[in-house]
Amino acid sequence: MSLSERFTSMRTAKWLIVAAVLAGLVAALRHNWLPRSSKQTAELTIDAAIEMSAPTGIGQLAGGFWEEGIVSWRQPDFIQKYTITSGGDLVVIDDTLNALSGVWTKTSYTSNVTFDPFVCASAGRDYFAFGGIDHSTNDIVIERWKLSPKIAIPGTPPTKVFVRTQIYRANLGESPVALGIDPDKRFLLLLIDQPATRQLYQMPMQASATPTLLYDAASQPVLSQAWALNPLQHAVLGRIWLVTGMTDTFNGETMILVDTNNDGLFEAPPIVDNHDNLVTSGVLDPSQILDHFVGP
Repeated sequence: MSLSERFTSMRTAKWLIVAAVLAGLVAALRHNWLPRSSKQTAELTIDAAIEMSAPTGIGQLAGGFWEEGIVSWRQPDFIQKYTITSGGDLVVIDDTLNALSGVWTKTSYTSNVTFDPFVCASAGRDYFAFGGIDHSTNDIVIERWKLSPKIAIPGTPPTKVFVRTQIYRANLGESPVALGIDPDKRFLLLLIDQPATRQLYQMPMQASATPTLLYDAASQPVLSQAWALNPLQHAVLGRIWLVTGMTDTFNGETMILVDTNNDGLFEAPPIVDNHDNLVTSGVLDPSQILDHFVGP
């Protein structure tokens, strides 16, 4: 079955595909490297940053870089952003709107990543994961970080502390390339560089997780230039993950992992096609993307 036939069989007549709209997500996927300069990010609204899903600068798509960091969550009276400093510190910034005064107040939380972080991702408010290398052992380390409320001392404002859980530690390959968290926090996807190839793994979001190999670059050549793993909710295909590169490579190909029922099991084979074909067929039309998972 061709890609067009596969897509058509899954949709109904009530969905009108507006293939001529090439803004938002489509523009991001064709030119999805947004440098983290203050000039360029200052020109973006928060919605535009999320739509463009700007990379963090260490090989991972996220909610978009906006002002001080990557947007992990936003709602009318609250915005959360995060970033990693050159010294390996995680900085999370909560911007909260006072309903009475109309003033936004910033609260920052900082903690040191104890290994060399290569990739990071968020899954909504107060929920993060990091992947990197422990150079003392050359192990790949994956950790889940949650910001949890701390019991406040009477008379002091409430605060939050980081709670860390090691998900994985082993010499799985040379280095992690990209990391993505399931929006329902059940699993993560991890792209690993190997000496001769790249491999895409899925592992449970729990301590001492066992990774499952999904694909490698031998069977899916697009992985050899992939740099980002990004979950989206699609109007027709259901839950999808975009596996994309820093630039147009392999004739602009994009891989789409499809999980129609959102049960954590991807349909096989994945959709791999030229980006223009995906737009023309309507698969990547922005009108079909219902959720970027960075807000209610």
